[in-house]
Amino acid sequence: MNTSRNKILLFLIGILLVTNVVLLVFFVNRDKRKEKQHTNRPSRTAVIRSYLKDSIGFNDQQLAQFDKIRATHDESIKPLFEEMRQAKMAFYTLLKEPAVTDSASNAAAAVIAEKQKAVDMAFYKHFQDVRSICTPAQQAGYDSLIQQIVRRMVASTRRGEQNNPHLRRSRSFD
Repeated sequence: MNTSRNKILLFLIGILLVTNVVLLVFFVNRDKRKEKQHTNRPSRTAVIRSYLKDSIGFNDQQLAQFDKIRATHDESIKPLFEEMRQAKMAFYTLLKEPAVTDSASNAAAAVIAEKQKAVDMAFYKHFQDVRSICTPAQQAGYDSLIQQIVRRMVASTRRGEQNNPHLRRSRSFD
């Protein structure tokens, strides 16, 4: 009786061991697949550069100018996003306060609005700067590209709402 019980226990231990090894291999390979997907994906800048060259018709000189404009924009926009993040954190930290006045929450929301305005103005100026290096023949294609980019920028908040059931809006309000 003891040997049959030991055999059953060894069999169960073997199954658990094999299951653990299979799960470990699965998770390790999954992480490697995700890393490989991210490394194979071209950067957003590379995609835009390619589109500017292939569809808009930018030449090498225009691409070099675009690279300079893009680098300047990237450096100027980073602190603006950080300031907006901090303003939002300060705003939502007010929830911890036992009694926050409407004027205090409105003032904190106004800071966020000012930061958002600064971000939007920086993007607008960036798009304007890139447009200024387009030839008149390229401007129509560039304007179309910008409208697509803006739609995606605006739609990214909607995608977040659609993917999160707590943020999803009712159809009757759309």
